[in-house]
Amino acid sequence: MEQVKKGMVVNRKIRFEEAFDEWIAFAGEMNIITHASAKRYKTCRPRLVEELGHYYLSDLRKKDIQAFIKKIGTGDKKNKGASEKSQKNYKTVISNIYKYAVDNEYVFDNPCKDIKIVKKETKPRQIYSVEEVQTILNLMADEPLKYFLFHILAFFCGFRRGELLGIEWGDISFEERKIKIRRASLYANDIGTYTSTPKTVGSRRTVVVSGDVIDLLKRYKAEQDEYKKMLGDAWIDNDRLFTQWNGAPMGTSTPLNWYREFCKKNNIRYLCTHCCRHFNISLMIKNHVDVVSVSAAAGHKDITTTLNIYAEEFEEANAASVETVSSCISIPSVTKTTEE
Repeated sequence: MEQVKKGMVVNRKIRFEEAFDEWIAFAGEMNIITHASAKRYKTCRPRLVEELGHYYLSDLRKKDIQAFIKKIGTGDKKNKGASEKSQKNYKTVISNIYKYAVDNEYVFDNPCKDIKIVKKETKPRQIYSVEEVQTILNLMADEPLKYFLFHILAFFCGFRRGELLGIEWGDISFEERKIKIRRASLYANDIGTYTSTPKTVGSRRTVVVSGDVIDLLKRYKAEQDEYKKMLGDAWIDNDRLFTQWNGAPMGTSTPLNWYREFCKKNNIRYLCTHCCRHFNISLMIKNHVDVVSVSAAAGHKDITTTLNIYAEEFEEANAASVETVSSCISIPSVTKTTEE
C-alpha cells in the first residue's frame, strides 16, 4: 500500500528474455550503444536466456545474478570458466537491462550493484623492449611508407588500430604538430567496414607529436597526392590517411596481415598492433610521466582505468623512483643510540 501511495508500482510484468530484446532494440535506435557494443552484447544473449530468460525481472534478486556470474566464472562440465572481461560484459548487459527497466517503471531498482566477478590468474602482458622496437623501425624504413607511418604512429602515439585507420588529413595540424582523434574505423561481419565514434569520451583527444613525425606525414601526403593524380577518377576521395589502392578506407585486418608477414620475413617476434599501444603507454610510465598525462594521451575513460590496466608498470616505476632518490642522497652512519 505504501508503494502504491508513492507511485512505486510495477506497471508491467516482463520476462528477462523479452526485456533483453526490448532494451537492445531501444539502445540501437537511440544510438545509446555503438554497433560494435550491440554485436558484443548479442553474443551474451544465448547463455543469458538459457539461465535467466524465464525469470520475470521483478522476481530476479541480487543473489540470483551473483550466482549466475559465479557459475559462468568458475565454469562447469558444459562450459569453460569465463574470463574476467567476459564476466564484466555479462554483468554490464544485465545492469543495462535493469537500468532500462527502472526508467520504464517495470521494476523499482537495479539489483546489479556490487555484484562480484570471479578473479582469474592473468597472463603477463607481452610488450616489446625498446631495442626490439628500434630494430623493427630500422627494418621497416625500407618498406612501403604507409605501413611504416602506420606503425610509427602506433609506437610513438599509442593510438588504437581503429583510431589510426580513422584519422583524416583534416585532423592534422602541421603547424601546431597536433593530431586529433575524432573517429574510429571498425569492421563487422554484417555491415563490413564502417566509421564509429572513438571507444570512450576520453578517446576524443588531441595529441602533440614530434617534428620528425610531422615531416613523415608531410612526405606521405605528397606521395598520396601524386598517386591520386595518377589514378584520376578511379580514386575515391574520403580524406583518410590509410587507404586501399583506390582511396577507399583501409580494411581493419590489412595492417595486421602486413605486419605478420613483415615479422615472419625478418624473423621478428610478432605481437599485435595493440601491443604497440602497450609499449607506448608503458614507456611513458617508466619515464615517470604522471598518471593524469598518461591517461589523457592514452584516451582512457579516467585515470582509474589507466591505473587498473597498468598497475604493474606503475608499481615498477614507483620502485625505480625510490632508487632515484637513493642514488642522489645517502643515509650517513649512525653513531649514537636513542638512549644516548
